[in-house]
Amino acid sequence: MSELVSQSINNMQNGVSQQSAALRFSSQCEDQLNCRNDPVDGMGKRFNTSHVAALSGITDPSSYHIDTFERDETEQYKMFVKNGVMKVRDAGTGFDYTVTADSDALRYLALRGDISEHRAYQLLNTIDTTFVLNKTVPVRGLKPGESVSEPTSAVARTAIVTIAKHKYAEAANPDYTYFLTFTINGTEYTYNDASASSSVIAAQVATWIDTEYPTALSVTTSGHEIRVSIPSGLTPTISGIWDVTENGTEHPLGTGTVTTLTYHDTTVTAPAADAPAALWYIKQADYKTTYSVILNGTTCSIETPEATSARARAGLDTMNLTGQMLTAINGLTGSHGCTAVQHGNVLYIKRNANDDFSCIAHDDLGDRASYAVKEWASSMDEIPPNGIEGFRVEIRGEASDVDVDPYHIMYTELANDGTQTAGVWKETVKSGVGTKLDNRTMPLSLTRGQDAGEIAAGNPLGIKFTLSSTPFAERTVGDEITAPYPSFTSTTDANGLVTAQRHIKSMVFHKNRLGCIADENLIFSETGEYLNFFPTTVVTTLDADPIDVALNINEVAPVEHTLQHAGKLFLFAPKTQMVVTSGDVFNADSIDIDVLSNYRVDTTVAPFVHEGTIHFWSKGTKYSTLNEYLPQGDSERYKALPITPHVPTYVEGQVIRTLPVQRENLLLHLTRSDNGNAENHVYVTNIMMQGAERVQNAWQKWTFTGKIIDMALVKNKLSLVVEHTDGVFLEEITLSHDPLKEELGFPVFLDRREEVDENFTLPGGDTRVIYENKGRYWTGFRYQQKYEFSEFFVRDGERKAITGGRLQLRYLELGFHDTTNFTVTMTRGNQAFRTKNYEGLVIGSLQYLLGEVPTETGTERFPIHTRSSNVTITITNDTEHDAVFHAAEWEGTYTRRTRRM
Repeated sequence: MSELVSQSINNMQNGVSQQSAALRFSSQCEDQLNCRNDPVDGMGKRFNTSHVAALSGITDPSSYHIDTFERDETEQYKMFVKNGVMKVRDAGTGFDYTVTADSDALRYLALRGDISEHRAYQLLNTIDTTFVLNKTVPVRGLKPGESVSEPTSAVARTAIVTIAKHKYAEAANPDYTYFLTFTINGTEYTYNDASASSSVIAAQVATWIDTEYPTALSVTTSGHEIRVSIPSGLTPTISGIWDVTENGTEHPLGTGTVTTLTYHDTTVTAPAADAPAALWYIKQADYKTTYSVILNGTTCSIETPEATSARARAGLDTMNLTGQMLTAINGLTGSHGCTAVQHGNVLYIKRNANDDFSCIAHDDLGDRASYAVKEWASSMDEIPPNGIEGFRVEIRGEASDVDVDPYHIMYTELANDGTQTAGVWKETVKSGVGTKLDNRTMPLSLTRGQDAGEIAAGNPLGIKFTLSSTPFAERTVGDEITAPYPSFTSTTDANGLVTAQRHIKSMVFHKNRLGCIADENLIFSETGEYLNFFPTTVVTTLDADPIDVALNINEVAPVEHTLQHAGKLFLFAPKTQMVVTSGDVFNADSIDIDVLSNYRVDTTVAPFVHEGTIHFWSKGTKYSTLNEYLPQGDSERYKALPITPHVPTYVEGQVIRTLPVQRENLLLHLTRSDNGNAENHVYVTNIMMQGAERVQNAWQKWTFTGKIIDMALVKNKLSLVVEHTDGVFLEEITLSHDPLKEELGFPVFLDRREEVDENFTLPGGDTRVIYENKGRYWTGFRYQQKYEFSEFFVRDGERKAITGGRLQLRYLELGFHDTTNFTVTMTRGNQAFRTKNYEGLVIGSLQYLLGEVPTETGTERFPIHTRSSNVTITITNDTEHDAVFHAAEWEGTYTRRTRRM
């Protein structure tokens, strides 16, 4: 039995679904390209990109890590960083700002190892300074006596490695795979593309050498030659062979020869140890008391008078008593080998030739009335009020003070008249302990400044940037135990050579501290002092002290991303997710790190927050899926719920960035191919929430003529870096409206759209078009709006598909508004059997005026006359104009195979 049926599709805005067509909503489609799914306006053509500027000097743009920062309403910057290069462009105009960088900064930017620029760098922005992290550089702490200054002359060595592939004839057997094998510092590396030039291979080998020898002062290439500047104590071993998979003959690729030259070097010299010395003083002067100093076993003594003596009061003057002891010590020169110098009521005692000696104080009052301080003391009670500039003492504490760490103090003179000093004792670092991080291995500072000499067209404020090593604070108190180097610091041997590498993997500002992730540790700076990772005192614990804690993680892959949300700091490793919390005061005592879950997370792309919820990506062999990360009630566990169950194999390649656009309910996903190449499309998700319910989850693609290198949101516009065949360009999309349509009354949808004059001609081979209207001209690329319907089904009252019969379609009726052109194509198999164009020309319509672009609102019926399961129906719009659809309705004949009882 057959019956005439029809059914409405109330909207066409729910995007692509890869579920069985019978299980989809009628508002979901088979495919969708270059559309905007607006719940108010309907499904129209996406807004075009507009030309902003050509980005000259950006070659091989896929090799850059790019970040965009908004300083304020007038200044926004795009920062481009790659192997040894930093560029800053104006995000609104493309202006190329001057970036001044020293050699240490450029060396820090050089990559170590085989890692993409996208993953190797992180930029963390403050108001006028951006920290630039190279995750591949191992952090070093300087040894005592190690200098990073440039001495006038230093003798060093250079290893010259020649990639001599060009010396050998390349065999042409197609059954063989030719490759190159290098052994560097005992580690074997393989270069698989043996067809590459020697200079290209040398560039890659240079990065491997830099990885294996992080203490090498520089690794540079010139053609096929690699030069390795070698610090003292380093002897590199580098060799290579040319080989094939079978029957291959090995050839030496290059040899390392050592020459001598003069250059500026980092030097490590033995630190000048504090000369053995002691301070002696009388703390309590009393009558008829003997005070002694025993130097190397020789006793030097003085005695105070009796209380009845005529000189009794004067005899208790400590200045006079100190002078008497000075005479006693210096009068016995030769027996103990020491010399004393008086500074007020304190004697400074040292041995000739700075040799070590013993110094013991003794008195008749239980050895509590005088003290000899040499190297250490039990407490500050034993320290004289005055001392000698630079004199250090370790305060070890009493034997009963088991919970008190030793600390070090040093006397600093405020005044010195030659015989007496006035000054203070300050807490200091232990003598012979390295105090500085090697700032050449720490994140750089990219600093904005202004210079009248930089004022130019496009730069009226004279803005310039300086890239330099960041002056991170040095250790000022304690020692290796009480104030150790932060745990992101590599270990080194006596020559300063790295023995175990440690790297900073991520940075974050949290609770007014700079936080760093280093493998399995989380390190925070002092509160309010982003550049200090050392305590300011070890005598007591302060709330502001740096924090250095181990993470509860049992995987080799480290934490790579942090995310702040709801006052908490979330940490993401490939298989572990954690949260950092604290009490009212964020300090080492209150910090708590809990494991939340153990999902597999794609850490190539950073997690993000949208609509108040954390999202992260997971990647399979070929496809990626997006997950929403939600707390489970009042528990401390989180659960990931997939957002992409209806498009499980839609997002291909490697997602490198997701850009939430809150105002437009959009998520934009930028991908690269699996081999790292930029692609000509962006994945788009329309997500709309009503309370806790997701009422829209629409996926589609936006495709472009050029390759999308980067995207960012700048002043509510989508800012794109696009690589075309004729260069790299800055383009933008106004996402919320079309400003040109508001001006003209009709859109001009051309990508890379640019208004030109009437004499403009396109260069040969340029595939852009020129569009003219009312004496104005624009050039750009046409792009296609496409919507492919899902198979139509008869549905019951619950909107479920009825699949037990045959649906013969008769007509499709489309409802549209503000529409100029579109085409409906019916395809059976791969053959289009019916195509109908709609051009918006309605006889008698007031819209059809000379020079005006006609736009119509209404409905149009299209004949189909074929079985629903055999036809594919597609709407396309290849023109510069819009086509906006709000509803559709189909009509057909439905024949049941069986009659329901």
